[in-house]
Amino acid sequence: AYIGPKPAALTSTVTAYQSAPDKVRLAWEAVTTDLDGNPIQASDVTYDVYSVIVNASGKLELGERITSQPLSSTTYDATVTPSPVQDYIYFAVKSYNRGVGATELTVGSAIFGDAYPSPHRISGKNEIGEYFFEGWTSDAYSKINLGSSANGVAAQDDDDSYILIHTPYLNQTAYIATGRVSLSGLTSPTLIFWIYGFAADAGDLNVTTVSVICDGQEVIVDEFVHTGLTPDRWNRMETDLSDYAGKDVRVKLSLACNGVQYTLYDNIYIGDNIQRDLSVALSGPAKVAGAEFSLNATVKNVGALTAQAFDINLLRYGETVATRNISSPLLSEESTTVAFSQVLGVQEPAGCVYSAQVVFTGDDNPDNDISLPVE
Repeated sequence: AYIGPKPAALTSTVTAYQSAPDKVRLAWEAVTTDLDGNPIQASDVTYDVYSVIVNASGKLELGERITSQPLSSTTYDATVTPSPVQDYIYFAVKSYNRGVGATELTVGSAIFGDAYPSPHRISGKNEIGEYFFEGWTSDAYSKINLGSSANGVAAQDDDDSYILIHTPYLNQTAYIATGRVSLSGLTSPTLIFWIYGFAADAGDLNVTTVSVICDGQEVIVDEFVHTGLTPDRWNRMETDLSDYAGKDVRVKLSLACNGVQYTLYDNIYIGDNIQRDLSVALSGPAKVAGAEFSLNATVKNVGALTAQAFDINLLRYGETVATRNISSPLLSEESTTVAFSQVLGVQEPAGCVYSAQVVFTGDDNPDNDISLPVE
């Protein structure tokens, strides 16, 4: 006896991406069989789309159907209230065979909300936690952590925070991915980030792959083999993003472990290409009185070009009290340190605040020209 059509097979995968301030584009592969694998006519297949909410326990919960009638197409533009804050948004698709629905729904997600403006930098502890939306490892033994000087390596930009990926075994993989970043208004869109090079005898054969996710498509745009890194230092990596000028993108760094169990990333930057950039850090004693002491200003060339000449100012309460002119060329990724001698009398106010400033003509990044204070 005829018992009617069988349920449609599940929709395999649902992809989703923000296509406008109030739209999310959903797409999925057409269902061609019923639940038992028997072929079905395309004209018999329809789909419904549902909202999915995150409940108070942090679990996904099916919401209401948002399609007013069954769909015959495999795409749908969902209307969503615009949001100034990026977060995950979820939808579910259910397939039907002559009106008999699949036993389960397939969930897809997108990062939805206003794109971060460029230039966009991810470096400090708070930024790493806020702006990296996705992290994945191939198994439970691989870990993505926040590293610091306690791990034996100082941060590239002296903020004592970087991304540390631990892959203790060969062939393990991991990745991290940013939120949506707008490349609008840039003339030379570029990704710049730093990888720490371990000692040459460690045999660092690891590979970092750069992908760009744009309009729902992920494309590999660059690859860095770690054997090319200079050991025992941070190495500047650069990837051209000009093919995506004017668009909103996500950037994904994927790691393949081929020899070294630790990989360190720091100071991820998306914006116009930075060719000329000096940063400065200041260190000194925590407490002195009535004696001469030294404050050490370290300038690092984090740009791509050699810095031919620059000044280092020592600031006390924001006012310049000493200046050193550096006329020797400073190569990319190199640093130099100068000592400033100071004396505080016993009558000086407690908590005297010093900082250092680097003055470099044509510096493309003024955000790191003044150090954190030393008190």
